[in-house]
Amino acid sequence: TFIASEGAVCQDGKEKLGIFTMEQSKFATLQISEDERSLEKLASARFLEQKTKPAKEQYQLVMDTIVASRRAAARVVPGRVYPGPYLGGFVLLFGTPETAGRTYFAEVCQAMRSTQVNPRRFYLESFANGVITYAIFLPSATEDEAQKLGQTIMYSMSLNTSSMIFSNVMQGRIPHEVGLYLSAAIRFVYAFFPKEQYAPEYMSVHKVLEHDPVSQRKLEALYKLCMRDLLSVERIFDLLHKHLGLAVQFFEDFRHIATGKCAPAFNAQLEMAIDKACMDRQDRQILKMFLTFNESILLTNFFNIDETPGAFAFRLNPAVVLKGRPKSMYPDVPFGIYLVSGRNFLGFHVRFRDVARGGVRLVLSRNETAHERNLATLFDECYNLAFTQQMKNKDIPEGGSKGVILPDAALMYPSRQNASTSNMLAGSSPQSPASQQACFMRYVNALLDCMMPEQCGIFSGHMGGNKEILFFGPDENTANFMDLGADLGRIRGYPYWKALTTGKSVKLGGVPHDTYGMTTASVHKYVTELLRELGEDESSITKFQTGGPDGDLGSNEILVSHDRTVAIVDGSGVLYDPEGLCREELVRLAKKRSMVKDFERSFLGPNGFLVTIEETDVTLPDGSTWKSGIDLRDTFHLTKFASADLFVPCGGRPNS
Repeated sequence: TFIASEGAVCQDGKEKLGIFTMEQSKFATLQISEDERSLEKLASARFLEQKTKPAKEQYQLVMDTIVASRRAAARVVPGRVYPGPYLGGFVLLFGTPETAGRTYFAEVCQAMRSTQVNPRRFYLESFANGVITYAIFLPSATEDEAQKLGQTIMYSMSLNTSSMIFSNVMQGRIPHEVGLYLSAAIRFVYAFFPKEQYAPEYMSVHKVLEHDPVSQRKLEALYKLCMRDLLSVERIFDLLHKHLGLAVQFFEDFRHIATGKCAPAFNAQLEMAIDKACMDRQDRQILKMFLTFNESILLTNFFNIDETPGAFAFRLNPAVVLKGRPKSMYPDVPFGIYLVSGRNFLGFHVRFRDVARGGVRLVLSRNETAHERNLATLFDECYNLAFTQQMKNKDIPEGGSKGVILPDAALMYPSRQNASTSNMLAGSSPQSPASQQACFMRYVNALLDCMMPEQCGIFSGHMGGNKEILFFGPDENTANFMDLGADLGRIRGYPYWKALTTGKSVKLGGVPHDTYGMTTASVHKYVTELLRELGEDESSITKFQTGGPDGDLGSNEILVSHDRTVAIVDGSGVLYDPEGLCREELVRLAKKRSMVKDFERSFLGPNGFLVTIEETDVTLPDGSTWKSGIDLRDTFHLTKFASADLFVPCGGRPNS
């Protein structure tokens, strides 16, 4: 609790006295549902005893919004709603579920300084589901001032505390809006910077090695290692820190384009300013990529007047973004590209036709190194998946699309390292199940903003009158979110919400992919008909499968097939037996949706092996050695062990 004095501390001074008090919240029970909304179950006994009925009603409205949306919420109500001596002005209520490791006290105080709105008192409350709320009393503020403070606090929610941008915002060097723009633009620069221009020999050598995939893979690893020194996120941050004046001008250029004050164009004046400010050629090209980002903007929810977005979506012009890039890297120009920037995730969506279908993949990283690798190739992964889907969809009206979401590295927030419980709505780390769901929801929410520009007050004049209609299907780690996506569209009033996601439950008009094995049934039918033509018995042929028994495709493939499976590779490792893996044990894993690491080793023959990604210095039965299980997993398909009559791909990461 904070209470400020009415007047100055000293007779001739200006400074007021502020008093802070703190009480530890004690909850009757922590055994509550994640969908629980009632304050009677979520609040502490002290809260229920001390808060007035009108105050509880306002807190309940905020809690309802947070639990339903899994994101922060702010509302401004007249001061007269609350009984007490200060009936004028307004009260700002702000709440968030993303509290693992953060209380947002510093962010709230900086927002007050930034907007020059000073409270008479405010209350910070915590609840059993991990949600925290602020009730900020502003008896002398106008409604516009209260709304501005609320928006600034909401902007703070989207800033990543680990970045240099956050430090500059908190120190008042740049406004919150500029910080959020730069956070997204930096991600654009890192994803689309034409690194191949600094290694022209790479493309030609890569071409020469097209029939030697092992050497090609080594070349790619060497190339990525060299490019890491050429361009890193840290280098872009440092460069912006040296040129904050230019950074603010980049934002103003973006604002003019995004709000329709000018047409998308490469700002020649700012280009000259960059040339004047930077001597290094690479530094100049990095900064000019911010101008390319602005030039490519056709639509964005950044200036959504309906509510502050939980993530920011940018509809990019592919012709601008991929201009001059090699055909060997990007064979065809997509119809549309979206970049979606959230506080703890980055996403892309690529489609090759106006109306296109494809899944949304949530890419998880085991550690910082894996996250760095995934981040470096995230757009390329999305592009290649969508390009492949486009070719797969050649015989149906819809084109191909794909979405990818990359949460931050799988580290727990510092204050939760030893916690026995985690935030049930937002998770204890960026890759916890609750956080994965929150990332997916904010990703879809941001894209819905761009699909409903009129309702959100978004300028869409650069789109030439064309509406954006996107469809999302299940893919790795998102199969369980399809109902949530469709329901979100329904709640927001999207007219085509029933078609927004595929693979949803029957009650929402969908056909669950995993329940009915839709993809597996068609692929397996292809296999059985092929075997029939060749006069082969399925039980006598060998099979190598990527994608394990934990996934919907991999598990259904195991359950419907009758072959002799000799190898399975999934995210957890490699499972191999030349005599055929025990069918009963595979079925057990498939029904439990467990990965191959849980295969009972006693069922393996003398030449069989199970190598998990955690293992190091691995020696296989034939005497070959591997530095790690990860190396074996990622290159297993190039070894002599990956030999079978039949290959069925049911998933796999780009490195495999």
